[in-house]
Amino acid sequence: MPSLGRDGRCRRGFSLLVSVLGVILALAFTRVVVIADSGTNQPPTPLGINMPELEANALVLMDPASDLAETVMVRIRELDGQPSVILAPGAILAFLDSDSEKALLAEPGIQAIHRDPLVTSEMVALQSSHRVAATVWNQWLRAKSMPISSHYSSPQTHADALIPPDRVGSASLASLPNSIQTSEFMYGSVQVDVFLLESNGAIDSNVENWTTSMRDQIVAGIAAGLDWWRVTATTGGKPTANLAFNLTVFDPWNAPTTVATGYEPIQRPHADQGLWITQIMNRLGYSTGTYIDQVRSYADTRRRATGADWAFAIFVVNSDKDTDGMLQDGWSLCAYNGETTRPKSLVYHVGRRRERCLTEWIVLN
Repeated sequence: MPSLGRDGRCRRGFSLLVSVLGVILALAFTRVVVIADSGTNQPPTPLGINMPELEANALVLMDPASDLAETVMVRIRELDGQPSVILAPGAILAFLDSDSEKALLAEPGIQAIHRDPLVTSEMVALQSSHRVAATVWNQWLRAKSMPISSHYSSPQTHADALIPPDRVGSASLASLPNSIQTSEFMYGSVQVDVFLLESNGAIDSNVENWTTSMRDQIVAGIAAGLDWWRVTATTGGKPTANLAFNLTVFDPWNAPTTVATGYEPIQRPHADQGLWITQIMNRLGYSTGTYIDQVRSYADTRRRATGADWAFAIFVVNSDKDTDGMLQDGWSLCAYNGETTRPKSLVYHVGRRRERCLTEWIVLN
């Protein structure tokens, strides 16, 4: 079923299951879960609001070995542009006007700025990390051009905003965020780690398998949702929260060992989510406490390592071949709040290829 994008256009081609933990835990394509909010517990601006004049309109490419991303993001702001999402080393989604683009192209280390889809000859000439970012960019532009059909709503009847068991009754934020408060406010720089879980048949039969096309659709949808948050945190054309995201994707091609799990998540109930998340976290060196504790520790480590203000992880579960695109107990997504009832500390989402536009939905809500 098609769904509305943030500007009223349908985002087609998103199809998998996403689950986020540590800061977000979600199930893949059926609906959106709130990553973070302003602290008022109010839902984000309704989908369908028309803000195309502020959404990212340029792919900025720089030398991926130069570590220029932060410098370039500062420069974009100085030029009255808005950096949005770091898609890969040396590739940034941004909002730029024509004057900002000309000035930025004159900066050392900037290799190219694209506003249109890249054609095959251009893609072939790119470095590998740029090629991945450009593929996501092309998916982004293709989705934005799709006509709107109807608003999407999740078939899930369960509440999707949950409080971690160890945080029930917690209602206030400490004077300063601590190591388990990794996503309390949607403000500043945010590290977003995405894990595309791949079953290996060790415990459950291996049914679902990722393709690069599915991966690109997922990443494009997540990036679109993150960009929507940046636009939402804008007043009078000026950023009010200086939001920018660093998106890091772990998939069966660049991190096959990391994302491997013996379980086939889509064939399990949502209560089993700790099984595969624990496998991933243990492999990364986080084995203390519950799987929620492990993801919190991971998110805090990533936040500190990247110099971000906040961090969260998204675990994506493939449901491409599943009959109804939902977990075995009828869940399609859920999100755990952080320390308070503010932004989600863990999100888990499930979806399928036949349903449209859901990845962006997940991140938006």
